[in-house]
Amino acid sequence: MLVRLVRRFGLCVFAVLFLIGCSQTKTDVVGNWVMSESSSQYMPTQLRGSTPKLVINSDGTFSASNMPGSFHFSSEIISNTGQGKWTRITDEGQDEIRLTFDGSYGGQLLVSDSWGGPTLSYFLGDPDQVHRIEFKRE
Repeated sequence: MLVRLVRRFGLCVFAVLFLIGCSQTKTDVVGNWVMSESSSQYMPTQLRGSTPKLVINSDGTFSASNMPGSFHFSSEIISNTGQGKWTRITDEGQDEIRLTFDGSYGGQLLVSDSWGGPTLSYFLGDPDQVHRIEFKRE
Protein backbone atom coordinates (compact mmCIF):
# COMPACT_ATOMS: atom_id res chain seq x y z
CA MET A 1 0.00 0.00 0.00
CA LEU A 2 2.79 2.42 0.94
CA VAL A 3 4.70 1.52 -2.24
CA ARG A 4 1.64 2.37 -4.37
CA LEU A 5 1.23 5.70 -2.60
CA VAL A 6 4.90 6.57 -3.14
CA ARG A 7 4.64 5.65 -6.85
CA ARG A 8 1.53 7.79 -7.31
CA PHE A 9 3.17 10.70 -5.53
CA GLY A 10 6.26 10.29 -7.71
CA LEU A 11 4.14 10.26 -10.87
CA CYS A 12 2.29 13.39 -9.75
CA VAL A 13 5.57 15.22 -9.06
CA PHE A 14 6.92 14.13 -12.47
CA ALA A 15 3.74 15.30 -14.24
CA VAL A 16 3.83 18.71 -12.55
CA LEU A 17 7.52 19.22 -13.37
CA PHE A 18 6.93 18.10 -16.96
CA LEU A 19 4.06 20.56 -17.41
CA ILE A 20 6.08 23.40 -15.91
CA GLY A 21 8.96 22.59 -18.25
CA CYS A 22 6.63 22.62 -21.25
CA SER A 23 5.13 26.01 -20.54
CA GLN A 24 6.04 28.36 -23.35
CA THR A 25 7.37 31.79 -22.57
CA LYS A 26 7.57 34.49 -25.19
CA THR A 27 11.06 35.20 -26.42
CA ASP A 28 12.15 38.77 -25.81
CA VAL A 29 12.50 40.37 -29.24
CA VAL A 30 13.56 43.87 -28.16
CA GLY A 31 17.11 44.66 -29.23
CA ASN A 32 19.49 44.79 -32.17
CA TRP A 33 19.36 42.01 -34.75
CA VAL A 34 21.68 41.21 -37.69
CA MET A 35 21.28 38.74 -40.52
CA SER A 36 23.05 35.42 -39.93
CA GLU A 37 25.93 34.46 -42.19
CA SER A 38 24.08 31.36 -43.37
CA SER A 39 21.33 33.57 -44.82
CA SER A 40 23.71 35.51 -47.07
CA GLN A 41 23.61 32.72 -49.66
CA TYR A 42 19.98 33.65 -50.40
CA MET A 43 20.66 37.34 -51.00
CA PRO A 44 20.07 38.46 -54.59
CA THR A 45 23.31 39.37 -56.38
CA GLN A 46 22.52 43.09 -56.37
CA LEU A 47 22.07 43.05 -52.56
CA ARG A 48 25.18 41.06 -51.62
CA GLY A 49 27.66 43.09 -49.63
CA SER A 50 24.96 44.90 -47.64
CA THR A 51 24.47 44.15 -43.96
CA PRO A 52 20.77 43.78 -43.09
CA LYS A 53 19.95 45.01 -39.58
CA LEU A 54 16.80 45.33 -37.52
CA VAL A 55 16.39 47.33 -34.30
CA ILE A 56 13.26 46.52 -32.29
CA ASN A 57 12.41 49.01 -29.55
CA SER A 58 10.36 48.39 -26.41
CA ASP A 59 7.98 51.25 -27.30
CA GLY A 60 6.56 49.29 -30.27
CA THR A 61 8.71 50.94 -32.93
CA PHE A 62 11.46 49.50 -35.11
CA SER A 63 14.01 50.56 -37.68
CA ALA A 64 15.35 48.38 -40.46
CA SER A 65 18.23 48.77 -42.87
CA ASN A 66 19.00 46.74 -45.99
CA MET A 67 16.37 44.07 -45.25
CA PRO A 68 15.91 41.95 -48.36
CA GLY A 69 12.35 41.15 -49.30
CA SER A 70 9.24 42.00 -51.23
CA PHE A 71 7.52 43.95 -48.46
CA HIS A 72 5.87 46.30 -50.97
CA PHE A 73 3.51 43.60 -52.33
CA SER A 74 5.80 43.17 -55.31
CA SER A 75 7.47 40.03 -56.60
CA GLU A 76 10.75 41.94 -56.90
CA ILE A 77 13.16 41.40 -54.02
CA ILE A 78 14.62 44.73 -52.98
CA SER A 79 16.54 46.18 -50.06
CA ASN A 80 14.18 47.77 -47.54
CA THR A 81 15.25 50.53 -45.21
CA GLY A 82 12.86 52.43 -42.99
CA GLN A 83 11.03 52.50 -39.72
CA GLY A 84 7.59 51.79 -38.39
CA LYS A 85 5.65 49.93 -35.72
CA TRP A 86 5.78 46.29 -34.66
CA THR A 87 3.26 44.08 -32.87
CA ARG A 88 3.44 40.61 -31.37
CA ILE A 89 1.03 38.07 -32.85
CA THR A 90 0.37 34.35 -32.73
CA ASP A 91 -0.54 32.74 -36.05
CA GLU A 92 -1.62 29.08 -35.93
CA GLY A 93 0.29 28.64 -32.67
CA GLN A 94 3.48 30.22 -34.07
CA ASP A 95 4.95 33.22 -32.24
CA GLU A 96 5.54 36.06 -34.73
CA ILE A 97 6.09 39.79 -34.95
CA ARG A 98 4.41 41.94 -37.56
CA LEU A 99 6.44 44.82 -38.97
CA THR A 100 4.44 47.69 -40.45
CA PHE A 101 6.73 50.17 -42.15
CA ASP A 102 5.64 53.81 -42.33
CA GLY A 103 3.68 53.85 -45.57
CA SER A 104 1.47 50.84 -44.73
CA TYR A 105 3.57 47.98 -46.06
CA GLY A 106 5.36 45.28 -44.13
CA GLY A 107 5.58 41.63 -43.26
CA GLN A 108 5.81 39.05 -40.52
CA LEU A 109 8.83 37.39 -38.92
CA LEU A 110 8.78 34.05 -37.10
CA VAL A 111 10.14 34.15 -33.55
CA SER A 112 12.10 31.06 -32.50
CA ASP A 113 14.23 30.18 -29.52
CA SER A 114 16.65 27.31 -30.01
CA TRP A 115 19.98 26.08 -28.67
CA GLY A 116 21.74 28.75 -30.70
CA GLY A 117 19.66 31.49 -29.08
CA PRO A 118 16.64 33.45 -30.26
CA THR A 119 16.10 34.09 -33.97
CA LEU A 120 13.75 36.10 -36.14
CA SER A 121 13.19 34.75 -39.63
CA TYR A 122 11.13 34.95 -42.80
CA PHE A 123 11.22 33.37 -46.23
CA LEU A 124 12.57 35.23 -49.22
CA GLY A 125 10.29 34.51 -52.14
CA ASP A 126 8.51 31.15 -52.31
CA PRO A 127 8.59 29.36 -48.91
CA ASP A 128 8.80 26.02 -50.76
CA GLN A 129 12.27 27.02 -51.96
CA VAL A 130 13.35 27.40 -48.31
CA HIS A 131 15.31 30.62 -48.77
CA ARG A 132 15.12 31.50 -45.10
CA ILE A 133 16.44 34.86 -43.96
CA GLU A 134 17.41 34.61 -40.31
CA PHE A 135 18.33 37.34 -37.86
CA LYS A 136 20.29 36.76 -34.66
CA ARG A 137 20.60 39.09 -31.71
CA GLU A 138 23.67 41.30 -32.00
